[in-house]
Amino acid sequence: MSGICLDITEQKRKESEIDFKNTLLEAQLESSIEGILVVDPEGKPILYNQRFVEMWNISKTLLIDGDDKKIIDFVLKQLKDPKNFVETVEYLYAHKSEVSRDEIEFKDGRIFERYSAPLIDSEDNYNGRIWYFHDITLKMEIQDQLRNQYHFLQHLVDTIPYPLFYKDKSYTYVGCNTAFEKFIGLSREEIIGKTVYDISPKDLADKYHLKDVELMKNRNLQVYEAPVKYADGSRHTVLFNKTIFDDAHGEVAGLIGLMVDITHRKEVENALKVSENKYRALFDNADDGIFLMKDQRFVECNPKALKMYGVTRDQIIGEKPDVFSPELQPDGSRSGERAYELIKKALKGHPQHFQWKHIRLDGTIFYAEVTLNRLLIEEEYLIQAIVRDVTSRKKTENLLKESEERHRMVGQLINDFAYSCVQGETGQYHVDWITDSFYNITGYNEKELMENRCWMFTVHPDDEKIANNQLYDLTAGSTNVRIFRIITSTGEVRWLRNHVRGVLDEKEGILRIYGAAQDITQQREYLDDLKWELEINQSLSRIYLPMISEKSSLEDIATSILEESKKITGSHKGYVATIDPHNQDMVVHTFTKMMEECQVELDDKIRFPCGEDGLYPALWGHSLNTLTGFYTNSPQTHESYKGLPGGHIPLESFISVPVVMGNDLVGQIALANSTHEYNEMDLEALKRISAYYALAIQRIRYREKIIANLNEKELLLREIHHRVKNNMQIVTSLMNLQKQYVEEEETKMVLGDSQARVKSMAMVHEKLYESSDLSHINFKEYVEKLVYGLFYTHGVPRYTIKPVIKMGTVALSMETAIPLGLIINELVSNSLKYAFPNKKTGEIKVSLKITGNEYELIVSDNGIGIPRHIDLDNLKSLGLQLVSNLAHQLGAEITLNRSQGTDFRLKFKELEYQERLK
Repeated sequence: MSGICLDITEQKRKESEIDFKNTLLEAQLESSIEGILVVDPEGKPILYNQRFVEMWNISKTLLIDGDDKKIIDFVLKQLKDPKNFVETVEYLYAHKSEVSRDEIEFKDGRIFERYSAPLIDSEDNYNGRIWYFHDITLKMEIQDQLRNQYHFLQHLVDTIPYPLFYKDKSYTYVGCNTAFEKFIGLSREEIIGKTVYDISPKDLADKYHLKDVELMKNRNLQVYEAPVKYADGSRHTVLFNKTIFDDAHGEVAGLIGLMVDITHRKEVENALKVSENKYRALFDNADDGIFLMKDQRFVECNPKALKMYGVTRDQIIGEKPDVFSPELQPDGSRSGERAYELIKKALKGHPQHFQWKHIRLDGTIFYAEVTLNRLLIEEEYLIQAIVRDVTSRKKTENLLKESEERHRMVGQLINDFAYSCVQGETGQYHVDWITDSFYNITGYNEKELMENRCWMFTVHPDDEKIANNQLYDLTAGSTNVRIFRIITSTGEVRWLRNHVRGVLDEKEGILRIYGAAQDITQQREYLDDLKWELEINQSLSRIYLPMISEKSSLEDIATSILEESKKITGSHKGYVATIDPHNQDMVVHTFTKMMEECQVELDDKIRFPCGEDGLYPALWGHSLNTLTGFYTNSPQTHESYKGLPGGHIPLESFISVPVVMGNDLVGQIALANSTHEYNEMDLEALKRISAYYALAIQRIRYREKIIANLNEKELLLREIHHRVKNNMQIVTSLMNLQKQYVEEEETKMVLGDSQARVKSMAMVHEKLYESSDLSHINFKEYVEKLVYGLFYTHGVPRYTIKPVIKMGTVALSMETAIPLGLIINELVSNSLKYAFPNKKTGEIKVSLKITGNEYELIVSDNGIGIPRHIDLDNLKSLGLQLVSNLAHQLGAEITLNRSQGTDFRLKFKELEYQERLK
């Protein structure tokens, strides 16, 4: 027997290796999440995995049958575009070396990513083609959702009326809203990818960039004012509100900024300061002493009052008015009791005007006219006292009385000129002797006197009856005195007090008159001026009360102005108006009350527009056009007179003054038909009243602007806090969405921690938005919501770990509340994660103690305690590093006690508001 033995060990080894590789290949093929199909050079399937069958829903019957045409027909019926599918397959089979990647859409909404590559062996032989199919339906849906969410967020920020932008951490713009595009004057595509230096002047860009760097470094909410340049080249003042946002790893990813134009508000604030300065100047420079009293004691006064009483401010504030009065007043009343009665009446709303005797600090006496008015200031009534020193006037009045008495007693000894005259045959008198002072007073010469025989030719026509009756009534031995006017040679009117005595001339048997005429013009003018000044000041004092009252409307003030103006000028008719700053119409606030007899039919009876040429028509518009007061006692001859409409009241005389504030026309006072002819004194009186009216108009308009801007400011601040809170919620929502697409627990934990930190900051803005005080929040309510929210987020079962919060109601500023809230967030989260392993029960306590202006925050638990190797000076934990940094930011002392669980204590003072960039 013969045989051949062959060593097939190597062959067996290779076969075994091939079997192993085939098994491994088959296992990989079946474990793949992609559908795989391998075809031979003719396109016949030679290999596929179960995933391929499942993805294409190919039944076992078709596979067993092996009919390629049926399989292909079944596949094509599922597709939206079977024609393109077939063309692609045929093209690849025709071009064997081509590699292809595309997407296939199914009728049922599924989308596959298809990849195909040729099978080339080591000798470059084409052995068929492999097809990979990957289901990307969910991926495309997520991409659509993200794309839709992006468009929604972009639409949301575009609805914000204030410019909004966001930058990445390299300070490059990555997005903005429509308002920012308009502000910059560039499209969004032109802005994205640019830096602030590309779109702003360098001097402004340097400031903006410096603040951006500071924000990235400190990671706080940043609010500051800064100038900006608009696209039209104008410069404005803008309030910037900026904050940072983090990436998925908790690192700074960029910043978001919101801009609010506060130029108008700043202008109004400046105008308010100017107005306050004007009122202060009026108060400080008044010729009268002005006091404010509360509970019968002085609480404020002007410099004139200090000078009048000879005291310093410390010597008078807090004192009662009777301290500077004698025990008794001239009428015998006790100063203290009388002062109490007068103040009590004024507090009931009845203004008081009286004379009072005062004592200065050095003991000297002076007399004053005092006016008491009630003022409502900050919801409580105060008394305003206006004190005018009338000592000199009182002395003058006494001197005048003494002078008049002396005149009555000594008669001829004080006459300005003396004369004698005799009665002629016709009964007329002629002068036979007169002193030279007559010529000095009247300006006439001796010849002119002789031509007229008697000096009575100088008597004013209106007073001739008085002068003639004085002589005709005279008999021998009788005397009388008359006062009348004369007209000098220059036309000047002078007042004379004429004393006469009748004496019978026994020699000639005729009546001789001896007389003395005293020039009392200055006394009359002084008394008239004094009376006129008193009337003016009394009118102004009556106007002053409604002018400064917070309850007075412009109509109330106009009515008071009209009543006083009519009274002081003796006018029957008139109106008081303002100029509408928007269309320059003259708006009459008193027309319907004061012009009842006027039957003119108007569509709008209280509004009179200017003409197309910008001028106001007719007589009433003359002072408005010239900005100069005027009067006429013959209206029909005035240059601006245009006649009267039918039914208008007769116009006998007219006077008008414009009301001017700075260079701006703001109103008008116009009167008509006086009981006397209008004169310069009437015009001067109206000018002084118009100055008060201008201040009243200014005060009311500024008050309306201030109220509007304060309301706008509060709304803007609330809107800012609300939008910042919403933006932070969007950030947390994005983080939550991101968590769904990561599988690493550590990454999810980092995202969760970042969410909690952002939420704690968002809650501060939520509390500020809801609070009546936009600078402080109720910290107790904030901590309760924060801690209970952390328990819910960490899924703490009930009755396992108990939250205990001990603190009273305390209001903290945003600068303090945000870092404090982040510290509580980190420490409570740390306790929930590590202090109670294996479902151990216990307590987590948060308390806040207040001692004076110092606070102590305590966050503790009775868990297993923080490990001994953790050193507060050498921390590696991100959360505890954040706690340490925030404590440093608060200027707090932080201590750690491990004796019973974990006890963190921070002692700090409330941070004061740091003024932003100006």
